[in-house]
Amino acid sequence: MKIGIVWNGIIRMYKKHKWLAFLLIVQCFVCTLLINMIFGTILKTHSSVSKFSRFIGSKSYYWVNDDPDDNIGFSRYMKNQNGEYKKLKDFYECLKREQSWKFLSVDRQFINIHSAGIPDKFLFQYEQGCPIESEDKSKKDVKCLHVSKNVFSEFGVTVSEGREFQNEDFHYDNGEYIPIILGHEYKDIFSLGQILDGEYLSETFKFKVIGFLPELTEIPVSGNTGTILCDRYIVMPAFSFNDNSEISFFDKASLDHYVSGVIISDLNFADVEERINRYILETGARKYSVNPEGSNVIKSLTSVSESELSRLIYIFIILTIFTIASISITVNGFIRENYYEYGVHLLSGATPRFLVKQIIGFITLIMSISFAISSIVGMFLISNLAPLVSLIFSVVVALLSSVFPINVVKKVDVNNLIRRQ
Repeated sequence: MKIGIVWNGIIRMYKKHKWLAFLLIVQCFVCTLLINMIFGTILKTHSSVSKFSRFIGSKSYYWVNDDPDDNIGFSRYMKNQNGEYKKLKDFYECLKREQSWKFLSVDRQFINIHSAGIPDKFLFQYEQGCPIESEDKSKKDVKCLHVSKNVFSEFGVTVSEGREFQNEDFHYDNGEYIPIILGHEYKDIFSLGQILDGEYLSETFKFKVIGFLPELTEIPVSGNTGTILCDRYIVMPAFSFNDNSEISFFDKASLDHYVSGVIISDLNFADVEERINRYILETGARKYSVNPEGSNVIKSLTSVSESELSRLIYIFIILTIFTIASISITVNGFIRENYYEYGVHLLSGATPRFLVKQIIGFITLIMSISFAISSIVGMFLISNLAPLVSLIFSVVVALLSSVFPINVVKKVDVNNLIRRQ
């Protein structure tokens, strides 16, 4: 019976102030939805930053790149049958064998996939505003990273579905499938085990999807770009090379890409550069340079992510305080507007607890409706919906928003209320 009386009081309050109640519901719905989005982003950003920072540690990173102005050396390398290729391969082996550092082959290229259904956002150089488009609309030049087998373990890269690259994936024999791991946004386009026809460095291959990367996976890439967000990338293994007398264009072009990589070491820049130059002299390979900015670029990106994380937390706190204050002030206005009615209730035998229950019930009703709507809308708008976060937020806001109005009700002076009338 008492519950019914309280409920009738809540409904009466809602109907009497239905437009203000409606505006409160809209405001709380928007805030709850924003809180859900922000909190989801906070969790993802924090996870990404902490994971990446854990693997970076205090290490120094150096980019290894060929000399962009050495067109003669590159032309000689591509035209020479065996000699220049062997020199560069020996240099590559020196980089991998050096005990004072880890050498990771990571390079960004494009591969041509025979599929008309790939959206433009996957095209090479799409983010730069000048995507490469094939004349044949059934083929797409998409973004690709080729990586050596130590890249995943070095940066803690995993797969959300399927499997990671295995040792045998880095040895290619003619006629085999090339295993590829796709970025998160490819999940709506391709499936595990799917075979794709395509071309890479003027050679035709069949590619097999063996896995998908988790959302927001980042991998450092040689050059000043720092890390690459892999959501729209295809990742393929950097193959080992044959020792046949006949060296193909593919062998030469792919080796040239693989030498561009990342050195991870405790050595200072001068020592790394000295070793690079010594290996170039010993092998006779064409000129390669080492860039000391790798560490600064990567760590500055981590710093930016941490700064962004702090801003998101501040926004989260401000939104929460704003929602609590809005509800408290509005409900307190309802109370002051209905002073006389509350006085009559108290003179008729009602207790302040009865009025407190009405206040809590009304705020709970507002937050429950907002939570329900935000959860339904969030399922369509938010990929990383966290309904538990919305529920906790709604409960906390309902409780804290009730504190001020409850204190006002508890201090109601019946005689004073009646005298006002």
